[in-house]
Amino acid sequence: MRLLLISCITILLITLTSAGRAAPDESTLPIKLYLPIESDSLKQSVQRSQQVLSAAGLDDIEVVAVEYWQKYQGALRNGHFGIYLAAPHYAAWAMAEHNFTPILRLAEPLKYVIATHQSSTTIFEINDLDNERVCAQKPLNLDYLLVNRAFDKPLLSADIVSVMSVREEMLSADSPCTGFAISDHLFKQIDQLQPGAFIRLQQSKVYNNYVLIAHPQIPSTILAKLRASFGSSELRRTLAPVFNQFARRTDLVEALRDDYPPDYRQPLENYWGN
Repeated sequence: MRLLLISCITILLITLTSAGRAAPDESTLPIKLYLPIESDSLKQSVQRSQQVLSAAGLDDIEVVAVEYWQKYQGALRNGHFGIYLAAPHYAAWAMAEHNFTPILRLAEPLKYVIATHQSSTTIFEINDLDNERVCAQKPLNLDYLLVNRAFDKPLLSADIVSVMSVREEMLSADSPCTGFAISDHLFKQIDQLQPGAFIRLQQSKVYNNYVLIAHPQIPSTILAKLRASFGSSELRRTLAPVFNQFARRTDLVEALRDDYPPDYRQPLENYWGN
């Protein structure tokens, strides 16, 4: 009787373990691959990438442009099923909390700057942005989170204005913002278009860039096919406008867990911390 009980318990444990690693069922197919985009003009790249993946035999993957930012963030926070192109702090969270698998990352490092107009007569250093409007992307993107962390004094804070594209705000003649939080590579683009028009007030730490991460229940066979597809020049060329949001170069390299250490998620702790 005791042997029978032990056998039953063993079978139950094996069954539960297998269920946790099971392939997606029909209700989870196709597997969504979420790509965050800054403008509607990038949707064409998303549509074309779907065609390239389908031609490569990856009909089980549906490429989706992120339109509802809160749902995208919530999915990463709670570990929802899918594949995500994720910022470094989101990726570190999903790996640590939900055992997501890193696949490929943009090779070029990522860092942010806070800038202001060179012509400003009142803004000379970061603390001068206290109570001033600073354009950043939607919360809780890294540029948004880093704005108030940049001040030397803890009581100082900016009025952060969430915009679709900080780059477009900087190029606009009637932006409401005095300061701008933007990736370093986009700042350099703007400096080429308008040499000397902006100055850097603050610079963030350097991060490993955006990365494709996958839910742990997605089969390794699908991930292997996905890696191979992203190795093709056609898909890289198709997605170059999407990747150019985050890097000047669009080459991808194998991503490792150690590329996204626990301290990357630290800016999220005040918002997502348990």
